[in-house]
Amino acid sequence: MRSFSLFDLLIALLLLIGACAGPLLPRPAAHTTFIHPSTSTADEIFSLQNGSDQNDHPIFRGQALYTRFDSTLQRGELWSAELDGSGSQRILTGSSDHAITDLAISPDGSQIAYVEASRGRPGVLHLAAVDGTSDRILADDVALIGPHAFSPDGTLLAFVRYRQGEAGPESGAIWVIETVENKPGKPRQVSPWYGLISAPAWANARTLLFSAAPAAGSGATLYRADIGSGTEVEPLTAGWLHDLSPDRQFMLVFFQPGAGSDDAQLFDYAIIPLEDGEARPVRRWQWPLGLTSWSPDGASIALISEKTGQLHMIDVASGEQEQFSLADGRAIAGSVAWTPDSRGLLYIANIDTEQRTAELRLLDLDSVSERSLVTLPAADLVLVAVMDKR
Repeated sequence: MRSFSLFDLLIALLLLIGACAGPLLPRPAAHTTFIHPSTSTADEIFSLQNGSDQNDHPIFRGQALYTRFDSTLQRGELWSAELDGSGSQRILTGSSDHAITDLAISPDGSQIAYVEASRGRPGVLHLAAVDGTSDRILADDVALIGPHAFSPDGTLLAFVRYRQGEAGPESGAIWVIETVENKPGKPRQVSPWYGLISAPAWANARTLLFSAAPAAGSGATLYRADIGSGTEVEPLTAGWLHDLSPDRQFMLVFFQPGAGSDDAQLFDYAIIPLEDGEARPVRRWQWPLGLTSWSPDGASIALISEKTGQLHMIDVASGEQEQFSLADGRAIAGSVAWTPDSRGLLYIANIDTEQRTAELRLLDLDSVSERSLVTLPAADLVLVAVMDKR
């Protein structure tokens, strides 16, 4: 599974400053599903109401993982909250003066990879058991370690590694490292250096997909890299890679801005078969700027608009779109993840801007109602992911 991170917001700002024609750098969201665009179908608008009785909600299985920065102790922490509402607990605590800026969970749900970062200090890539034990450092000798992804069998971790310039990160590349404890290895570079680069996604056990551009405002290219071929890569198509379908047969790609004003600009999205990236898109549609998440059953895809905070969804089979007006305030862009059964969505809502209060909320798509799982200061609640409870 995948989730929104501070790295995503940093790159999005760089790209928007670069030029209106420059694409946003999206990030794949793991354990989601494949989707298709709609034609000109008008969005259906739903207004969500908080369920007054917890018995109104079905019992969701699994855990929501979220990171928070404890502003009193000045450290990052990883927590889990039961989707059935039975409570939450702290899994691990980070180093002093460091925030946890990125999070990934292994395919079998047994391990967590996360990044610790602090202003002016190198990023540190950690690997730990899902209960927070056996925490060890995989890489810590770079200025910034960006988003990362486990290989399908969980034995490799691909991540973005940046070279530091005088004014900040100058260029990034894709690297991989072994995750097996009794087979320690050194990080290995598998792509050239680029001015801007997306998070990697695994097409199979040996092939990585990513997008890159020379600089902010310039066009992006989607590449394929064989981890056994040094740093040679194969261009597939234009656009930024957003995600892969759960069966790894389709790519969700983000293209140049489409029609729309500066205040309500829409952007082009498309589904492209993985085997022939130059083929005609299976579907193409327009959505606002935001980060997406594919449902685990492959039936839907969700996006939270960075401008409005509204939740957009599209149905894979029909292409019909829906738009949800989230209750009690604006959702924080990017913080959206599906429950394992694809019947619910989790997101972070900024519910009280004056007191800077935020909630981790669970939206029941069957009853179109929602409830709060966690309430924290907005600055402390950082990101969300969902883990299947095995």
